[in-house]
Amino acid sequence: MSIKYLGEHFDIHTGGLDHSQVHHPNEVAQNEGFLAGAEPATVRYWMHNEFLTLSDEKMSKSSGRFLRLNTLRDDGIHAASYRHFALMASYRKPLQYSHEALLAAQSGLQRLLRRIQALLSQSGDRSAIGLAAEQRFSRGASWRYLVERLLQDLPAEARAFVDRLDAALSDDLNTPQAMALLNDLVGSAALDAGTTLRLVAIYDLVLGLELLTLEPETLQLKPASTAIGEEEILALLAEREAARKGRDFARSDAIRQLLLERGVLVKDGRAGSSWEWAPQDGTGGA
Repeated sequence: MSIKYLGEHFDIHTGGLDHSQVHHPNEVAQNEGFLAGAEPATVRYWMHNEFLTLSDEKMSKSSGRFLRLNTLRDDGIHAASYRHFALMASYRKPLQYSHEALLAAQSGLQRLLRRIQALLSQSGDRSAIGLAAEQRFSRGASWRYLVERLLQDLPAEARAFVDRLDAALSDDLNTPQAMALLNDLVGSAALDAGTTLRLVAIYDLVLGLELLTLEPETLQLKPASTAIGEEEILALLAEREAARKGRDFARSDAIRQLLLERGVLVKDGRAGSSWEWAPQDGTGGA
């Protein structure tokens, strides 16, 4: 099948660590036998990932202990948040799942997106957004064209960030280092906003987090178990605001707690009160 879809020679073959001893050696024997040992080898690099674990037990279909993205979405977790969670760890190390760790990853991605939104507000150059939106439809030559457009006329200090990204990914696909570099990039004052956004677009060609088109608020999904609607939420928030103005803080706190119990998190700030869906801790199906 690999030869049918990818040709006789391709660069990378991935799979779980449990395939490294039997399944993949059998693939090598079959392919090399079929090709009569032709050079180069069918696959240049074999990359075997460690397992995602739940309570120190590997996730597997046979045990019935595994997560689905639909399950996470039903609990109010965006798929990009899970991707961010996975990118923060090396593929060679077991990744311990916990609801708290996933919520921390979602909060971290929201902070990153807010910083990028601030850069978008500062920059008058929107070309990086257009190129970023185009990348999801790009493969092969068109993907290379996007890279060349984004690299065009970048100053030396900006290209240094690209070189560091290349070095991190060439170091056995070191995505935690790539994410650290990305956070350094968006927090740096050394580059203007437009140049920083072009670099963010280059990083996202690899990371796939939709950094220039995803808004922080869209990470907050309505959990499937939450029955309350937005109209009722707004009515309760209006009642709460009236209670606060009347210094009826007991009623204000009671409404806040009621909303939380129904899956709505209320946040008070200088600009007033806001709300978001509170992710539910119902994941795992175990």
